[in-house]
Amino acid sequence: MRPHGAQNLQHPVMLAVLALLLSCFAFGPHFEAWAQGVGHDRPSARTRRAPFKVKLSGFLNTDPAPEAIAVLNLGLTGYQGQYQLEVAAIEAVNSPQLTPRQILLHREGKRHIDLDVTGPRELLSKIAQSQPGTPLALTAWYTQRDGEFRLESVDIIGF
Repeated sequence: MRPHGAQNLQHPVMLAVLALLLSCFAFGPHFEAWAQGVGHDRPSARTRRAPFKVKLSGFLNTDPAPEAIAVLNLGLTGYQGQYQLEVAAIEAVNSPQLTPRQILLHREGKRHIDLDVTGPRELLSKIAQSQPGTPLALTAWYTQRDGEFRLESVDIIGF
């Protein structure tokens, strides 16, 4: 036999369990995306975790011109030395509404290395072996949160 009050408690507990199950099914995917930082990434957020494609054009290891947009220190994975890029143009390939500052330039001068450049060895080598003043176009997937700049292509402009 059950105590008299046990039947009354069973009904609210079952409703609570049912409500919990329904909310898990309804909101589960949204909570997962939010926890990973993907669901609420604004394109202009400086802590954005989702990478987006960026194209930088400029000159490697030069005395920067006064009209340069920025001067970024590059850290090439697996290479020693200092690599400085005088930025002449910058664009977010898939988000043309973003300004240069929203894309990347908020990092300029904040650390010893502004961009952590990673990617295939042949692309990194192309930068490392370039002579001072070489005009380069770098296309990469950029993650704002950690400053990773994963190379997709490196082109010597004009050749």
